[in-house]
Amino acid sequence: GGAIVVLAADDKQEMESKLMHATESSTEENHIDLLGTEVIFRSGNPLLEHELRRVSVGTARAIVVLSPPDVDPDEADSLIVRQVLALKAVLGGRGPHLVVEM
Repeated sequence: GGAIVVLAADDKQEMESKLMHATESSTEENHIDLLGTEVIFRSGNPLLEHELRRVSVGTARAIVVLSPPDVDPDEADSLIVRQVLALKAVLGGRGPHLVVEM
């Protein structure tokens, strides 16, 4: 059970469609079973504090920050650092576990 909120710059309907395709896949290797977990997608900029507040990062038990695909590694690292700084600003130095992909 529980809930997962995804905040990304991608289109909300596109993200929902990808998840639906994965959960309805008939092949075992591509099938995802959410085991009753609700996944909520929000389209927005994860670098902006008001967008982070909109998805209630302060109530999260954990936050995962993924490296953007198809971006130069140095630029990706820069974006990740900026996102972590935005999270720290919203959370005020306290809050959930933060896992970062670099």
